[in-house]
Amino acid sequence: MPHTWTEEDDILVLYMYKFGCERLGLTRRMVADRIGVSRGSLEYRIANFKALDGIGSATNYARLTQEVHARYSNLPEAQLRRLVLSRHPALVGDDQVIEGLLKEAKTFRRTRNAQLAKKRKEIDNYTCQVCGFCLSYKGRYVVDCHHLDPLAETGERKPTLDNLVTLCPTCHRIAHLQSPPLQPHEIRSLRGIGT
Repeated sequence: MPHTWTEEDDILVLYMYKFGCERLGLTRRMVADRIGVSRGSLEYRIANFKALDGIGSATNYARLTQEVHARYSNLPEAQLRRLVLSRHPALVGDDQVIEGLLKEAKTFRRTRNAQLAKKRKEIDNYTCQVCGFCLSYKGRYVVDCHHLDPLAETGERKPTLDNLVTLCPTCHRIAHLQSPPLQPHEIRSLRGIGT
C-alpha cells in the first residue's frame, strides 16, 4: 500500500533539504524507514523542495509540498527543528527524547462556577475534608474544589454546594485515580485516616 504523505512528513523533508538529517542524528535511510517510505520516494520529495527554490529540474510536485514550503521554508533552523521533533517524536530514541517542545492541541473543557467553588472553600475553611490539610502561601490557599458527581459523567447542570467538597491536591489526585472518582470516605480509608 503506498504511503500517504502528511504535512508532518513534508515538514521533516523540508528540514532535511534545508539543514540535513545529520542534525537530527539520523541518516536518510533511517528517516525513510521511520516514516515508512522508500529511499527513492524520500529523495524525490527532497528534489521537489529544491525545485521550489529553483534548484534542479523537477516540475511536478504535490500541492501539500507547495503549502509546506510556503508556510515553513523561512523558519530559522532551531524553530523548524522543534516543529519536526514535536510532530515526529519517534525520530529520536528514548535516550534522546526532547522535552519542552510546543505541540499544537485542540481541547474542549467544561466550564466551572468559580464563585461557587470559592464559597465551598470558605465554608470548609480552606481545609481538606479528607485529611485536614490546610496551607496558605502568599495569601493563597493550596486546596482544590472537587465535584462529588463529576461533570465529565453528568454533563451540563446547575451546580450546588452539596455536590462540592474541598480537597488538598494529594487527596484530589487520589480521588481521580479511578472513574467515577473515589468518594471522601473511600479516600480516608485508602489513606488510613480515621481508622
